[in-house]
Amino acid sequence: MTSEKFNFYKNQEKPSRPNRKKEEENNSSSKLSRREFLKKSAIIGGGIALGGGLAKLIEMTEEEDSTSENKKSEKEKEEKSKATPEQKQIQEENIKSITEVLDFDKPGPIELTPEIMESIKNNWKEKYKQDHELKDSLQKGYYEMGAWQPYLKEQFRQQEMPEKFIYLSLPESHWQLNARSPAGAVGPYQFTPKTARTYGLKTNYYADQPQNLEERKDPIKSASACASFLKELYEKSKDWNLALSGYNGGYFWNYLKDAYTGKQKINYKEFLKYLEDNINNIKQTVESYEYDNYQIKRGDNLNKVTKKFNTTTDVLCDINNIQDKSKIYIGQTLKIPISEQSRKKMFENKIKGMTQNLNYPPKFNAVYELIQENFVEEQKQPLSFNSKKVETKPQKYTFKKEDKNIYQLSQNFPNISAKDILQANPNINSDNLHGGEKLTIPSLTTQPTLNSIADDNNEKIDRLKNLNPAIENPDLPIPKGYEVRS
Repeated sequence: MTSEKFNFYKNQEKPSRPNRKKEEENNSSSKLSRREFLKKSAIIGGGIALGGGLAKLIEMTEEEDSTSENKKSEKEKEEKSKATPEQKQIQEENIKSITEVLDFDKPGPIELTPEIMESIKNNWKEKYKQDHELKDSLQKGYYEMGAWQPYLKEQFRQQEMPEKFIYLSLPESHWQLNARSPAGAVGPYQFTPKTARTYGLKTNYYADQPQNLEERKDPIKSASACASFLKELYEKSKDWNLALSGYNGGYFWNYLKDAYTGKQKINYKEFLKYLEDNINNIKQTVESYEYDNYQIKRGDNLNKVTKKFNTTTDVLCDINNIQDKSKIYIGQTLKIPISEQSRKKMFENKIKGMTQNLNYPPKFNAVYELIQENFVEEQKQPLSFNSKKVETKPQKYTFKKEDKNIYQLSQNFPNISAKDILQANPNINSDNLHGGEKLTIPSLTTQPTLNSIADDNNEKIDRLKNLNPAIENPDLPIPKGYEVRS
């Protein structure tokens, strides 16, 4: 959940495609983190107060050394490569839904108004009604959600948040607990690792957190984090559609910073105008690009390059002043004519972050209206369970014939005497041990696993796994003090 602005190239009437490295540096310098926004807005003239939760939001985007050190070096790539099929489909549908509005090929400037957002909402409603896959996925998600619904509502009530926002999980993931997006967001409420950490969710993404816990997958814990995050977004904007935009896209923070700086009204209509201006600036700049740059790599020749970019050797030689077609060298930079298709792709890549901000409010409102209209009705019965904190337990040992007796057995355990073992096992007959007896070895403890809890309490392991989706491996230890549902 980052924020981003684009810097454009000045003093050029028809600029060629700018150097990528320089462009990235310019973009990086204009990105505004929540931390920067909060620090700057705190000192803006007029003394605007941002209220409680300031430290938490600063923490969300501050690049702490400790976090960087603990972060697994290849984890981000791994997370993205594991995107679940339905999350890929949801993302594709999200892009399609906004493409018609943000149409690069349409002459003139792009318009964004509350009326247009209303039409996108209605389009989403029709999509869910007409597309069988989307409809089935929504109905299934709503049905499965019923098992947890009372507990989700309680999390939102505790934070004085409207209960309807428990349904944010439906447009996000269609209530898939194991959902993983291409961007590495996980769980029904789709938290990235950094935001999850900020709102108290333990995730095995970080090396300094328990590796057998992924609380982004836990319905109750992730709902609590969702309520906290959305509440702070609303406190900063006082507008629910704006808060929803901030939940799934970072331009929210750039807009607030600019609005606070200019002492402007903060509302959804003005936010749409802000995005509209940004998008049209990008569109105008991309339309002015004449050339792309391509650096020759080992094995390249002009024929390969022309096929790759759908042009001709004569065109490349002409615009790059190449006299001998056979003489190109590794590292040489060629100007490539930009096609309309390339311009469109470039435009779509540059506005990708903004499409998330735009799409989410109308999509959520569409899903919630469908629920209100009883488009989806059937739900699972709520689960019933108790919760108990995990504690270490004395180690059990199966007596073997070759152990001979308790005294001989005690020699296997330093600092534990035969008397200690006898006191810990008052019901055994130490003179009549045949092998197979279960003994408690005092002072030695083991950390329970989900499987051991099932065995000790005569519980079905499938039920325990269903109640505790954050515990990823039932054979690995559960951290001491963690509450297990049974």
